[in-house]
Amino acid sequence: MFCSHCGKPIESTDEFCPHCGKSVSGATDSSTNQGMDGAEALAYTGHRLSLSKDDAWAGYRLSQQALDELESEGKGDGDAADAARKGIRNFKIQMGVAAVGFVIFGIIALSIASSHN
Repeated sequence: MFCSHCGKPIESTDEFCPHCGKSVSGATDSSTNQGMDGAEALAYTGHRLSLSKDDAWAGYRLSQQALDELESEGKGDGDAADAARKGIRNFKIQMGVAAVGFVIFGIIALSIASSHN
């Protein structure tokens, strides 16, 4: 099993990750991804998490870790690596949308403040 927060291996009996200290209720069991090694399982898990607004950061970290491992193993052209890249891209899109929202909010706030002066 792997921690869904930091991606490090954990025991199935662990309630908290011994590496990052977070609850492992959302841990991923690599045995559910039959025929996949750890990096491939992390890639798909990272991609799934990156689609969630609550776990996007964890998804990004898992996707990046999985992609690094897959590329170092010479598997950078496979489907799992593509899933990891999609997880990274999803996170970056979410952050870009948030940044645009903050800029628009700032412009509106400045225009309101300047109209009151």
